[in-house]
Amino acid sequence: MKTKTLKAWIAISQLMAVWQFPAVVATVMLLLVGRNANAQVTVLALGGGSPTAPYYGYNDGTTLYAKFHTPSGLALDSSGTELLVADRDNSRIRVVDLVGGQTGDLIVTYTNLINKPIAVAADAYDDVYVLNTNGSIYTFDCNIYSPSYGEVITNALNLNHATGMALDIADNIYVTVQSNKLIRIAAFSNVQTIIATIPNTGTSLQGITVKHNGLVAACDAGRNGIYIINPATGLVTTNAGFHGVGDFITNSYTPNILS
Repeated sequence: MKTKTLKAWIAISQLMAVWQFPAVVATVMLLLVGRNANAQVTVLALGGGSPTAPYYGYNDGTTLYAKFHTPSGLALDSSGTELLVADRDNSRIRVVDLVGGQTGDLIVTYTNLINKPIAVAADAYDDVYVLNTNGSIYTFDCNIYSPSYGEVITNALNLNHATGMALDIADNIYVTVQSNKLIRIAAFSNVQTIIATIPNTGTSLQGITVKHNGLVAACDAGRNGIYIINPATGLVTTNAGFHGVGDFITNSYTPNILS
């Protein structure tokens, strides 16, 4: 088993943009019903890169000036200090150092294996999982103390219309495929099992996450709702959404967001 360690993945570019871009401050008022209090949240959005189009592209270095092209997936590393970005149209996994304020690339041996990534995940032992648009998943060893650093550990190929990916605590991979299926790929193998199939017309499963209790939450972009799926039984329940036209016009509910 590899040693859990803080990652040092970033290859920092010495060339960066020098444009100054003004910060935009937005104030959001949240009414906390049940707490009888108003909370004001100030969101600071820092612009980056050139002040002229195109605003997308590829640029590393100081995070404020970093550029991305169609970023499509996010994950945190095991330390919670580095953000992994599936930068689809740059065909890279970018690493944002949330402490140091730098952005760089995930270093792997065969960069061609990261091909228009749409999802990324990381486990507790510095393995990074990449889901590409073509349905391939590659697992890279990104532990800097490992002799196989940057190498591919496992791979799964030819997943049909894969859109979302997440890991459980045992490193089993969950993937949404074919618009209406959730599959599991057993940890460090290529063994695939269909966990659940949603039969409803218009289903379009997208992003997923594994809850602390092992249940999988899955977005249905086609039917506008969230499922909870039990991987052990395949039981699917509707957790939120799936409402029709006119819902919540006369009846409203504001959740206690602090509970």
